Amino acid sequence: MKLDLKSNTRMLRERLKTEKNALLRKNISTVIRHIESEIANDVDMTMSTLVAEPSIRSYFSSLAGRYEPNQGSQVREHESYMSVDGAVAVRGMYEMVCEKKLVWSHFDVHNLVVDTHCIVQSGLFHVPTTGAALKELGRSVDDEAAYYLGIGNFVVMFPFDEKSGLLLREDIYVDPATYQGAEKRKIKQGDYSPNYEKIVELAVE
Repeated sequence: MKLDLKSNTRMLRERLKTEKNALLRKNISTVIRHIESEIANDVDMTMSTLVAEPSIRSYFSSLAGRYEPNQGSQVREHESYMSVDGAVAVRGMYEMVCEKKLVWSHFDVHNLVVDTHCIVQSGLFHVPTTGAALKELGRSVDDEAAYYLGIGNFVVMFPFDEKSGLLLREDIYVDPATYQGAEKRKIKQGDYSPNYEKIVELAVE
């Protein structure tokens, strides 16, 4: 399959067309900028959507083998999740995963919840991961440098800071079965939809 990168914000953009509440429109626009900046490898813009000291919490190994924190980074690893805390650690994470295009994914969003304090998306996620990452998860692969496709249910939550209107953090919940069988789904660069258009600013009334 071809990974449609724009699928990650398609439902948000559709909601933005009809949303009348000014605060909700602002929140939707912030999340769109955050997601599309990641995909466009614009780490500065991604960080501009976050509070000064944000956190990224990744549950059920969604960052396993995909992010290797630098020594001294504020990263807490537990059996079921990883928490990346603070501006320095979060920027380092984005610089690595964006450069390697590990944020390039296809997200068939089935549910979207937009509130004054949080935006939630859930649905079926198609995410590339390296053979090395699969090996770390106990899978047998024929090429550690190649990319393979994980498929599973995915929930992402974007809570907001009430005063600044920026994102406090990103909470990522991945179906533990996402990488089962991924070793049989090798993908190549051509499977990505090319020429993703970065949206620099959105006019919000």
